[in-house]
Amino acid sequence: MDRVALHRAIDTHFNLDELRTLCFDLHIDFDNLGGEGKQGKARELALHCERTRQIPELLEVIRRLRPNLDLPNESRVSPVPQPSQVTEPTVDEAVVARPVNLSFEAFTIGDWPSGWFKSVRFVDGVSTAYEARVVARPDEGQGRCVMFWNPRATPTEFGSLMQRCPARHLAGKAIRLEADVKTWQVERWAGLWLRADGDDIPNLVFDNMSERPIRGSTAWARYAIDVQLPNETAWLNYGIVLAGQGTVWADNLRLMVWTDSGKWVDV
Repeated sequence: MDRVALHRAIDTHFNLDELRTLCFDLHIDFDNLGGEGKQGKARELALHCERTRQIPELLEVIRRLRPNLDLPNESRVSPVPQPSQVTEPTVDEAVVARPVNLSFEAFTIGDWPSGWFKSVRFVDGVSTAYEARVVARPDEGQGRCVMFWNPRATPTEFGSLMQRCPARHLAGKAIRLEADVKTWQVERWAGLWLRADGDDIPNLVFDNMSERPIRGSTAWARYAIDVQLPNETAWLNYGIVLAGQGTVWADNLRLMVWTDSGKWVDV
């Protein structure tokens, strides 16, 4: 389906309030869409879904809300991989030698963010039902970011997207994790997280922003975690956490160490 036909179908068969429902079901912030009036919002919704590869999900919601609508031919729509098709790394493959792909410009088949995994084996109680995908950065139109979400999450469920790398050379030093983060309808909380492990003792130091959580719908903002690493540090674990339902976008992560010359430098 080309974008013009999709735009016309949305504009013709949905009023402005129903466009809000479409956006809600697709985890898209209606108020951040460009365009004026119903026609402009319909156009921008179609363009947004094209950029973020959400066209199949958009068509599914349209069919549910308008089951009798005869949609135009979809042969030109590239299918978005379902979770079973996404190529995730194994746990052993995901342990990296150093921080990589912190701006999410690299991805594998299925738009999985290369170098990242769902924290299995390294975070107790984590849910693997949360999905991650590299998408065009919303609202700004340049570059890519990661989108992390689980629309069916229970109130007690949480997901984590992480990297793990060796860190003996950083033991005893101050480090900082930074990232750009945007959220949409986060019901419980979201944030960055950072943990240092020893060879035999986990959780030497840990911060997941639970005391300064990101909640609700927020615009892009820069967040940071600063920690002093114990001398026993052997591994660093870091990433994004989302508790409950909602959507998180993250980009431009930096992992830095404070040097003797008095400045932050990338690890």
